[in-house]
Amino acid sequence: MLKLIAFILMIIDHMCWLWPHYIPYEVGFILRLICRLSFPIFAYDCVMGLRRTHSIAKYLARLGLLAVISQYAIHFAYTHWHVRDLADFVNIFFTLFAGIVFIMSLDLIIASYRSFSGKRKTEKWQLFHYDNCRLWQKLTAPTEKKYVAFICLLLGLVLAICCLLLVYIFKTDYAVFGLLFIATLHFIVYKCGDFNPKLDKTALQNLIPVYLLRLACVIGVYLLLADYLLPWFGINSLMFGDVQTFVIFIPYLLPLAAKSHRPKWWVSRLLYFYYPLHLLLICYIQYLTIR
Repeated sequence: MLKLIAFILMIIDHMCWLWPHYIPYEVGFILRLICRLSFPIFAYDCVMGLRRTHSIAKYLARLGLLAVISQYAIHFAYTHWHVRDLADFVNIFFTLFAGIVFIMSLDLIIASYRSFSGKRKTEKWQLFHYDNCRLWQKLTAPTEKKYVAFICLLLGLVLAICCLLLVYIFKTDYAVFGLLFIATLHFIVYKCGDFNPKLDKTALQNLIPVYLLRLACVIGVYLLLADYLLPWFGINSLMFGDVQTFVIFIPYLLPLAAKSHRPKWWVSRLLYFYYPLHLLLICYIQYLTIR
């Protein structure tokens, strides 16, 4: 249900974006503000998917495949139907793919640093257990060999930097903010040990203020850097505009979804592959009505 809501909101958002001749600007702006809820849901779904999937490698492969297919659909709509709004648009699946790799690399950095510095007993965060990825489970396992821990630390740093550069250079949807938002959800939900399916509804509701405070602090620091400090040095592409900024106000009830059950596999696949199809349909209608 959560994913279905996200797709409905996303469709409305794209209709308001690509059909300005149908929807008045004021109405479209308000609808797009409301529909910003779709990205936090997708991000949260990826964080949950990392935990629930039987194979992280297959999960990443599906995200990567859908990213390529969706980008081809966007390119087709731009070149054949002259949808100019899609000229520089890089779809959300690239951000989600990079986000999963990014949080895995952060886990690897933390685990290898603990082994390298010998501070395993004083680390307050609980590392996510990669039972569904044997390679990452071995890499994040404690080791007494300093050189192995150092190599893993370097690997994690390289992967994290590559993810940041990928979304920054290619300007993927939500870009650097998307990666940091996914990482924030990952650490708050799992590392701080606040939310898990074993908690009852009352306990989850009592933890929401703490969750809100932590998430607001992290995103507030990001906005301070991206909107006020970094522009002084000529860096202006880390934020994404007033419409997208509304995203920071709406993910606070997502921990309640920790108790949601895993959707049936065919529902998940159908909804994902609907992404390029709905873009093509919306763009084709624009092509027929504007040309």
